Amino acid sequence: MQIKKKDVLELDIIDYSFGGKGIAKISIDGVNKFVVFVENAYPGEKVKAELKKIKKNYAEASLVEIIKPSEYRTEAICEHFGVCGGCKALDLKYDYQLFYKDKQIKESFEKIGTLNLNEIRFYDILGCEQNLYYRNKVEFSFAPKRWLTHKEVESNIEFNDRFFALGFHVPNNYDKVININQCHIVDKVASEILVVTRNYFSERNVTIYDNASNSGLLRNLVVRKSFLNDNFMVILITSSYEKDLMNDYKNMLISKFYQISTIVVGINSKKSMVAVGDEYYTLYGDGYLVESIGKFKYKISPKSFFQTNTIQAKKLYDKIIELAEFEKNDIAYDLFCGAGTITNYVSEYVSKVYGFEVVEQSILDAKENALSNNVTNVEFIHFDLNKSLLPVIQSNSIPRPDVIILDPPRSGLHPNTIKDILNILPKKIVYVSCNPTTQARDLKELKPFYNVIKSQAVDMFPHTYHLENITILKLKES
Repeated sequence: MQIKKKDVLELDIIDYSFGGKGIAKISIDGVNKFVVFVENAYPGEKVKAELKKIKKNYAEASLVEIIKPSEYRTEAICEHFGVCGGCKALDLKYDYQLFYKDKQIKESFEKIGTLNLNEIRFYDILGCEQNLYYRNKVEFSFAPKRWLTHKEVESNIEFNDRFFALGFHVPNNYDKVININQCHIVDKVASEILVVTRNYFSERNVTIYDNASNSGLLRNLVVRKSFLNDNFMVILITSSYEKDLMNDYKNMLISKFYQISTIVVGINSKKSMVAVGDEYYTLYGDGYLVESIGKFKYKISPKSFFQTNTIQAKKLYDKIIELAEFEKNDIAYDLFCGAGTITNYVSEYVSKVYGFEVVEQSILDAKENALSNNVTNVEFIHFDLNKSLLPVIQSNSIPRPDVIILDPPRSGLHPNTIKDILNILPKKIVYVSCNPTTQARDLKELKPFYNVIKSQAVDMFPHTYHLENITILKLKES
């Protein structure tokens, strides 16, 4: 069998990959198991798919028609499903989402990490009871180029409406944004704030930042929620501070939403496409939220990292305590500590915790959080973990740790961090990851010195292919 780009094939989907694609296998050029990844297809389905990319050992295809649907498929509740790309598994029954997430962790550990699965105790994945409207933070983007759906094109949408968008980026087309009316994984109030904000600035013909020309004002809208107090922070990211316009926007918001407790403007004058400001102006309220995990309360500033699923975060942290089996005389390092949430949570189970974090505002929040929670056995250090930690340890006379807790970004550990760990050689490592593929890659590097003994997945991100996974590593006796 020969294949070429744009061929439409009839395929049987036999598996599901990390990243949310169905897997089919065909015979080609004498290869009996040539893999085809099909977007939006599920195991058990017979589909027609159009080939988009053909590589040496695999091909990628888009779904054209479902000939026979999977018993796992369900109806997606979102009008934007299939276009925005945020909730790729919204039409997959939740039990099967959990099944395939669990399966993908084990496959990553075995294939990427080259780990022996029989030597690891895998605990059942912890699902999320509230799997809709669970996110406490959402980032929307402004764009001068609006992505139009087929329905909008057919309706001859007004010309001016084509050049103002606030919503989510279209997958693989980062310069265009689809207007979102409601996102079903964030609070309904956040979606209402989105629509009101879009209408407000669109009606006033306020300019949108264009990266190519480095001009325009509006960049991002970020909405954060405190589940503790059921209130919201609105963060508008702009390229400059337009005081009169911002004050008018503030007055409009607080007149419509009693749930908003603070409004902040962040200024990003750089070309970088990140929803973060270099400086912030508080227009209304305190400029931060207060959230709780367990008995601890945390101050959340605009730039602070905080687990995006507050409800599941407590399950995650409780599992860290249970699986890590800390000892009361342990010295612990919490690398990538953010606002100190894990640091504080484990503090009562060890002698002392040192938290390290690159974002200076997060360190300030972490210190304040420890103080407000009466936690006295923690210390926070502002440091870039892409550099070697050893000189900081030595110059500050910080004792070597018994346990290192890792919670890095999706990209995983920097090679310098791995080198430091293998120099320090703590007796135990607790590795919390939101990306099982980079976690597996890092575990492979640590494997010569450590045994991976436990693994616990926690679904923090229902209806997406993301999840959190805790692994416990123990130093080999030799």
